[in-house]
Amino acid sequence: MFAAVSAGEPVDHYDMIITRELVAVPLLLIDRSLRACGMAVIADGLLQDMLRRVACFGMNLVRLDIRQNSDRHEQVFSELCEYYDLGDYVSWTEAEKQAWLISELENKRPLLPAHWQPSADVAEVLETFKVVAREEADALGSYVISMASQPSDVLAVILLLREQGITHNIPVVPLFETLDDLDNARHCISQLLDIPWYKAYIDGHQEVMIGYSDSAKDAGQLAAAWGQYRAQEALTELCKSHDVHLKLFHGRGGTVGRGGGPSHTAILAQPRVRGWQPEGD
Repeated sequence: MFAAVSAGEPVDHYDMIITRELVAVPLLLIDRSLRACGMAVIADGLLQDMLRRVACFGMNLVRLDIRQNSDRHEQVFSELCEYYDLGDYVSWTEAEKQAWLISELENKRPLLPAHWQPSADVAEVLETFKVVAREEADALGSYVISMASQPSDVLAVILLLREQGITHNIPVVPLFETLDDLDNARHCISQLLDIPWYKAYIDGHQEVMIGYSDSAKDAGQLAAAWGQYRAQEALTELCKSHDVHLKLFHGRGGTVGRGGGPSHTAILAQPRVRGWQPEGD
């Protein structure tokens, strides 16, 4: 089977164990049966170890995050709107983009035309979404949008995921990298949380990625650190007011993160954000 997959040949997925439940359910049935028969000593041995491994690692060991630049998503809709003679998507105002994206998200008909021939770059982006959409939920972490700056950047990704047939709500995470984007982070997330459709999509959980290397190159380390702190303070206050749980994803780049330095120490050395503390602290 693995040889066929490596060679790109068709594989019968009927007998493949690809979800946590396919392993856990029969093991739990064996566990209950052993305990009911007074054989708890056996159940507490290798069987319990296996159940713990399944609970911790599932079938994928780790979840895979996906990351793509917001410009690549914008290019998809630019070519798509040109195909439909809807105008120049890039030149639309942010309000126009949001209104159109929300209307498409609420629309039951497909958006991508069957015989559309996009450019190679757009085809690559759509192929990535197709691969993501057919993966099991346990295999995926978050979809991170590099250089995110506006709510439409987030809505565009969700729409493309829906168009490719994803059946669960994967976290779509805006990455605020430049100092201007960090300063605008609260306004961006506030606009998203004011959209009822989006509020229902996230189900009370919002994840945001804070960029370090680009903001430092953009404004210097001291100004960037202060901008990151202000953004975290503002986002924490905002999400609390909306009764939404905020998860901050620290994107440490540069020499510290890439050189194997103590990134966690650098993050913990920053001023503490009121109402939030890093996990494990």
